[in-house]
Amino acid sequence: IRNNDQYQFVHKSVLEYGISLAVFDPSISKEVTELESRSSRRGSTSSIQSFETPDLIEEPATAIEQALLESPFGRRSFVNEPSISQFLVERVQQEPVFKEQLLAVIERSKTEKTARIAAANAITVLVRAGVQFIGADLQGIQIPGADLSYGIFDSARLDGADLRKVNLHTIWLRKANLD
Repeated sequence: IRNNDQYQFVHKSVLEYGISLAVFDPSISKEVTELESRSSRRGSTSSIQSFETPDLIEEPATAIEQALLESPFGRRSFVNEPSISQFLVERVQQEPVFKEQLLAVIERSKTEKTARIAAANAITVLVRAGVQFIGADLQGIQIPGADLSYGIFDSARLDGADLRKVNLHTIWLRKANLD
C-alpha cells in the first residue's frame, strides 16, 4: 500500500522478499549470463566484435558486483535478519552465478573498505547455504559482524582478516591460519 512516499506491506515477508530481489534478481542474472556467453567467442577469427571490445567479458561481472555493493546488501547488515538471509540462501542454492558474485564481493573486501558490509552479508549467506571454505585464501578479508556459525574453514588462511564481532560459534578451524 502506497501513501505518498511511504509504503506499507500486507506482511513482512513480502518486504523481505522484495529486499532479496533488490539484492539479486534471477531474471537480470540470466541476461548477464547470455551477454557473457555471446561475448565468450573472444579470439575467434570470425568475430570482429571480439577484437573491438576486448574487455567485454569482464565488464558484466564487475557491473553486477558493483550493483551488489550499491544495493541494500552493501548498505545494511542482514546478519540478524533470518528471513532475508534465508531468501538469499535459496538464491545461492538455485543460482550458481549468485554464489560467484558473493565470493567476488568477499574478495573485493580485501582491498576496498567500502565492501565490508556486503562482504559480511555475503559470507554469512554462503556459510548458511552450506558453502565450505576448506583451504580458502581469505587472507585480509573485511567481514566485521558476520555470522560464521557452523562454517567449515579447515586449512583456510584468515591471517590479517578483520573478524571483529564475528560470531564464531561451533566453527571448524582445523589447521586454519589465524596469525
